[in-house]
Amino acid sequence: MEPRIACFFNEDFGMKRVEQILLVVLACITLPASAMAVEINAGMNDTWKDPATPKQGFFITVFPDTPPGRPEPLLFLAWFTYDVERPPANVTAIMGDPGARWLTALGSYSGDTATLDVEITQGGIFDSGVPVPDQTPGYGTITVKFTSCSQGTVTYDIPPVGVSGVIPIIRAAPDNEVVCTALQPQ
Repeated sequence: MEPRIACFFNEDFGMKRVEQILLVVLACITLPASAMAVEINAGMNDTWKDPATPKQGFFITVFPDTPPGRPEPLLFLAWFTYDVERPPANVTAIMGDPGARWLTALGSYSGDTATLDVEITQGGIFDSGVPVPDQTPGYGTITVKFTSCSQGTVTYDIPPVGVSGVIPIIRAAPDNEVVCTALQPQ
């Protein structure tokens, strides 16, 4: 005998109740953590932002091919942000905002997480090699953790200026999300 399933609903039962039952059933279905994890790949290359902090953000570039002498692939991050407090109103800049800052970070990644060393670059002049800008390594650490191909977090600790925190990030544009999804392990 073939199994048969029959569903009978009367007006008292209603479709709203069916929807509630389906939601409960779906909530009970669990997947192993490995099925839900995302792995960093070249599809993460993009501009990322926190909508709560306008005109700031991150460029993230993934280098999936392990360079010679490195045990793991690399992730590069450029953070476009501002100083920890506004400069006085009488401070001027010839180009741009005197409080604008950019930090760079580089490090290895594995799975969904990258651990990066922060550097600050300062003292240069626009489109000039003189004077040579100072690049200060060991300025802090950043951990980038992706929760999907479209979301993640940036956790930072920058001891010289006493700041640390967690920033939720999303893509500024979804262009590479399809690539990221396609490059996920099956």
